[in-house]
Amino acid sequence: MFTISSLTYSAIQMLFGLVVLKWISPSEMGLWNGVTIVAPYISFLQLGLFVALNRELPFLIGKGDKENAVRQVKTAGMFANFITIIILIATILVLFYFYSKDRNQLYLWVILSFGISTALKLLQNFFVVTYRSSNDFKKLGFIYLGIIPIYLLSILFVYFFTFTGFLIYQVAVPLILVILLYVNRPYKEKPYFFKSSFMTLLKTGIPFFALNYFHGVVPSFNKIIILKYLGITVLGLFSPALAILLVGRMLPKILGSFVYPRMSKKFGETGSKRQVWRINFRASLLTTLLSIPLVVILYFILPFLFEYVFVQYSDAFRATAIILLSIIFVIPQMAYNGLSSVKAYKTMTLVVVLKLLIYWFVILLVFKHVGGMEGIAWGIVCSDLIFSLVVLMASYYELILKTKIIE
Repeated sequence: MFTISSLTYSAIQMLFGLVVLKWISPSEMGLWNGVTIVAPYISFLQLGLFVALNRELPFLIGKGDKENAVRQVKTAGMFANFITIIILIATILVLFYFYSKDRNQLYLWVILSFGISTALKLLQNFFVVTYRSSNDFKKLGFIYLGIIPIYLLSILFVYFFTFTGFLIYQVAVPLILVILLYVNRPYKEKPYFFKSSFMTLLKTGIPFFALNYFHGVVPSFNKIIILKYLGITVLGLFSPALAILLVGRMLPKILGSFVYPRMSKKFGETGSKRQVWRINFRASLLTTLLSIPLVVILYFILPFLFEYVFVQYSDAFRATAIILLSIIFVIPQMAYNGLSSVKAYKTMTLVVVLKLLIYWFVILLVFKHVGGMEGIAWGIVCSDLIFSLVVLMASYYELILKTKIIE
């Protein structure tokens, strides 16, 4: 149920991200894409606590330690509320700063929408990692299905109000999703700060935070290169490809949120890394195979979309078609979750360093060789393929080969 609803939810997100481009100009999307470059860099405020909770909660449940599990949820909830307030205050201060600089009103609305959306998505990150049992995942699946009609209705906002409607959607959809997650949350206890639980989460979270932070900045590389060499208008034109990239990278995250707690729970019950590898590899392989029909379907409908929907973005057709391959090649990267489950920090650090090097230099080198948006697209696809192989080899080494050597 969760897998089907997650895939449907991701497909609807991609559909929305593509359809709304019919009524939004490349220059407006360039403005939005330019502001949202900072999104990965804001994630440092989370200090890895939600990533730690995502690992520790199913691990504690697997050990039968419910009391500590609840204390950690309460502490993470209090921290989430605190960081949300910090982001909203920072948004107001940034608005006043740019207002004093006489920036145009549209730019200020973009900042406001982005700030509120970022705060809501932080709360969303917290609530999602508390849905860890089988029943919770079923419930989460229904929530994802329930939000789909909101996406479809949001298209009307964009149709009638164009870019203003798009900014409204950026706030309205995550707000409704957070409300649904809150009402149906598995843990009804009020947030409370336990210093010991905070330190435990922080101890686990800091390594994950550092690693995930650098993971998170990688998606901004292609935008930075486009801005530096091609300009903000081309960044706007690249929006159809960015919409597909967003969903392509969400798939392993969403599906990983289902597989990861199962691996952590199994590791808590058995202490066997081989069991973690079996779950990890099967999930990565199956999901990759399931993505192939989706990419084939998208490839055949893409010309129709560019002819009748993305008329203003026709120059990006070839780049967008190339980016479809990224959906297939990026999914095996969910195997990284196996390393997180067993806290293989040294291997994870090496993998992240390689990711930074691969994505920056491969995208840049391919772009300089091929040129234009197609160069960026091929650079991303090549980077995805290379890094997926790195992740699979690192996971196999840590969970199988290293275990054999120790034995």
